[in-house]
Amino acid sequence: MKGESWTKSAWVVIFSLIFCQACAPTKTFRTNPQFDNRIMAISKPGLLPVDAKVYELDAGGIQELQDEWSAEAGKYVQGSCTECLAQKQRKVEPVVVSKEIEEELEDIQALYRAVSASIILHTYTEPNLFQEKVDHFDYTLGPIHDFLAKCNADALIFVYAQDSISTAGRQALMAAGVVLGALAGVVIVPQGGIAAISIAVVDSSGDILWFNVKGGNQYDLRKPDDIKALMTALLADFPAGR
Repeated sequence: MKGESWTKSAWVVIFSLIFCQACAPTKTFRTNPQFDNRIMAISKPGLLPVDAKVYELDAGGIQELQDEWSAEAGKYVQGSCTECLAQKQRKVEPVVVSKEIEEELEDIQALYRAVSASIILHTYTEPNLFQEKVDHFDYTLGPIHDFLAKCNADALIFVYAQDSISTAGRQALMAAGVVLGALAGVVIVPQGGIAAISIAVVDSSGDILWFNVKGGNQYDLRKPDDIKALMTALLADFPAGR
């Protein structure tokens, strides 16, 4: 899974979560039981490069990664994240990825992808949801003290973003499906592109102190205003600093 933002199965769960949220909004963020005390010990969090993937989704359901869209989305997501946290008196600095830490960072990101996929699978949606994991949110990457020292930070912030942009052909196909469904008396939910962003705060122990994921088909990660709106919703429940 190296180089992928999340496993496909994890994104299927996210999409299900998003549709469930539309029907019955619920709290989506997760916190470590010791979050309130441990977040106070963090004074210099490092924001890792945003892992953004924006795909074009054609009429046949085939996704093709768009590098230019992805790079632009990553830039805007990072800027919006920094701005939203600053408004909460939480100053973050981007982690400069040097040759010294490049390989170690890839290993940590690969581990985080696996852990975050488990978080999404087991703390968000049925039938795989384990309520005890929601109530006692305790996920870890293992100690990262040495890596943080190389980053000149005392915590890491992981941000992942993904979107699928429907082509004109797919939009027409979805519209036709809705019309035919209405004529047949069947309710059809169009499977168009859905944007989602997740964020996690990880301290030196490697424990994930705070995690959240938000998204919806009303957002387009090619548009800065949509990214800002989604990031604002994502961090709405993150506590302000002192």
